[in-house]
Amino acid sequence: MAEEERSYGEVVVQGLNSLREDDGHLCDFTVSANEKTFQVHKALLAATCDYFKVMFRGSMNMKESREDSVDLKGLTGTALDHIITFIYTGKLNLNHDTLSDILDAASHLQVHAALDRCTKYLNSLLTFDNADDILEIADTYSLPGVLKEFDTLVLKNFEEFAKTELFFNLKLDHFIKYVSSDELRTRSELQVFHHVRRWIEEDEDRTEHIRDIMKDVRFGLMSEAELQEIAQSDFVRNSSDVSALVSRGLLYHQQSKAGPIKFSDSINTNLRTPSDSLVCVHPGSAYTPLKVTAYQEETNSFFNLTSEFCGNVSAEMAVLDNFIYICRVLDYQNEGGVSTASLCRFDPRHLSLQELQPMERPRTEAALVSLNKKLYLIGGKFANYVILDCIECYDVETNTWTRLDALPCPLHSHAAVVAKENIYISGGWSSLNGHDILPANTFICFNPATRKWDCKPNMLSGPRRLHSMITLQDKIYVFGGICLQNSQPNSEQQSLVPIEVYDIPTDQWTCLSNTLKGRSDGHFVSLNNKIFSIGHEHFKAAEDELWCYDPEKMIWTKIAKAPGLNFQQTKGVIAKINFNDKKLVKITNTR
Repeated sequence: MAEEERSYGEVVVQGLNSLREDDGHLCDFTVSANEKTFQVHKALLAATCDYFKVMFRGSMNMKESREDSVDLKGLTGTALDHIITFIYTGKLNLNHDTLSDILDAASHLQVHAALDRCTKYLNSLLTFDNADDILEIADTYSLPGVLKEFDTLVLKNFEEFAKTELFFNLKLDHFIKYVSSDELRTRSELQVFHHVRRWIEEDEDRTEHIRDIMKDVRFGLMSEAELQEIAQSDFVRNSSDVSALVSRGLLYHQQSKAGPIKFSDSINTNLRTPSDSLVCVHPGSAYTPLKVTAYQEETNSFFNLTSEFCGNVSAEMAVLDNFIYICRVLDYQNEGGVSTASLCRFDPRHLSLQELQPMERPRTEAALVSLNKKLYLIGGKFANYVILDCIECYDVETNTWTRLDALPCPLHSHAAVVAKENIYISGGWSSLNGHDILPANTFICFNPATRKWDCKPNMLSGPRRLHSMITLQDKIYVFGGICLQNSQPNSEQQSLVPIEVYDIPTDQWTCLSNTLKGRSDGHFVSLNNKIFSIGHEHFKAAEDELWCYDPEKMIWTKIAKAPGLNFQQTKGVIAKINFNDKKLVKITNTR
């Protein structure tokens, strides 16, 4: 419908232009500049040009509103010709020779669409070599789009920019704006430090502001070895302010090694990236390594972040303050060995894995969520298939676990998700005595602050296990898993399970389209108001593919194919990743 309206609008304007060119047929006004005259339609000028809109309305008692012509002072006839042609045709002959005239006319007459076109033209020419001239034009004609484009050019190409005279001539406020930005692209924070140092050393007067400048360098993103190296430099040793910032960076590493993470405003450890990304944790086994990979949507590429051999049997993941916490069970002997509980933390800032205080007991098929600086490990199976009803809470600031009140019933193979400060838990297997297995169709809500439980309406499809549950806006979506039509385990549906959505404000469930049956926990994530599926979760998807689901249109779209990866046992989480980090390795097709 919108396309039809645009086409109709073009026809109308083309018709008016034909009338104008036909000896000014039905034109009702004349504009002139420098003895060059044009017959025009007042309505079209008023609709496209703020200058004439004010004039024709007569709101400022302009005498031209009562006349049928106006002579525009300060404009050339050529410039006015360009603008009149643009108003009637949408065409603007922009080049080096015409730019100044067009900008004069468009700015004087406030033809914003023409100014936007000039902005796009200047942006297409903008480089560090000609930036001085183009920025002067943008400042003269108040073109904020050009200034914004220059900021983007600097942030995306900061390493190149730091080699130019423009860099050293930056004013203090502009320099701080760039150095403090999450969008500054860099291969390492150490390089940012050295560029900032060079800028300060260029002008001794800048040392007066050294603390205000250096506080935006993210020392917590540097490695311990890098911090120790710069701590010995004359630049750092000669400034107590910079020395204190370096010391805070070293203290951050020392505290991280000890386990607890103390969140403080005194040091910035945010990665230099403005957006979240999909991170895939491949749990591994006694014979294959745990791997962490990430998908960059901008380039449609996958990257290796880290890997280690750890003998995983089971793993649950949650993200808190951009750390990925992995609760896992380790068994290096695979069969007959002793299972060990483990909690490790993956740090995307340094691409490192660190062992933390493990939970009280090893458990498989549990659920893990994060809320308010704490992790909640819910239910699961213990040795000899004992189904657990306990909830363990991990405090990231003290590296300690606490057991909370029990679940209303023991659960494993269930799903959990956080929404509006509550933890929602659905489905799974349960038992009355810890051994006899029963399918669960419960949907319950736990508030950690009040320690209260609330029963919610059950899912429409009946008992479901090994499914995935995610939040998107005010809704909770349930994907995949295995549904049972009744309480008998042998009545599992053969191939399809419905997507269900729970509306939090109305407390109601709705069934959408179907997905394939199977283990789906961790295979669905929400990112940028989209729902991503990992692996073979519907009819056309393969185990090495990412797809996107549109819940409004109930449409699946293939997003990417991962070279050399298999997502069958993978679980996805959302975190920030600096894809410009020099330590990242892009995954290429090895098959």
